Amino acid sequence: MATILDILIQILNIDCSVAQCSGYASEIEAMFYLFLFPTIFIILFIYILTSFIFRGGGKVRGLKMLIAIGVYAFIVFEHMFTSVVAISRLWWLLTIILVGLFAFLRFLFTGGREEGTRGGLPEIAGQAREKIGHLIVKRKIEEPLIRSLGLESDEEREYRKIREKFQKCGENLSKLEPGERAIMQLTMAIAGSGGATPKQLRDLKALLKSESEGETTH
Repeated sequence: MATILDILIQILNIDCSVAQCSGYASEIEAMFYLFLFPTIFIILFIYILTSFIFRGGGKVRGLKMLIAIGVYAFIVFEHMFTSVVAISRLWWLLTIILVGLFAFLRFLFTGGREEGTRGGLPEIAGQAREKIGHLIVKRKIEEPLIRSLGLESDEEREYRKIREKFQKCGENLSKLEPGERAIMQLTMAIAGSGGATPKQLRDLKALLKSESEGETTH
């Protein structure tokens, strides 16, 4: 007596010599690999296809359904379902790997924070660029700048504290005190020009000294 799996194999025109229908541990496993996984793959393909064709096209739900049925039937009648079985297995493997990589990158660049974030690859790419940008500015601009100033330890400590505060407030100058704002504006000007002039170095050192002395008096 034919099983449900045998009937599906016959209806879907699956070539068992290629799809290895007998190579599964159980009939349930074979149902997943030979029918469910490929069908999900085809549905997603049809969804992407119809969304691309009918984007902004208004109410075309019935037409989308008609195309979906037509594409699925075409794949079956043209004996293409066997190829879809092989492709879907590779697709699921790649999906698992890419989703895992995406989750890892999301955690790496967001620290596991979910609130206030929209998610998605554009957000991760933006955060990656931001972190890399901070690193470049720190290594190529700020550290050499600090060394070239010949700052006293309290002045250097003050500069690093202001820079840290600037980063914590989202690099919003309006949230800084006037003296701190002037220091960060001058730093940004130096970073933008790729180097500091002697006058900029003198001005920055004077501002830092003033802020450092202000902290001491308070």
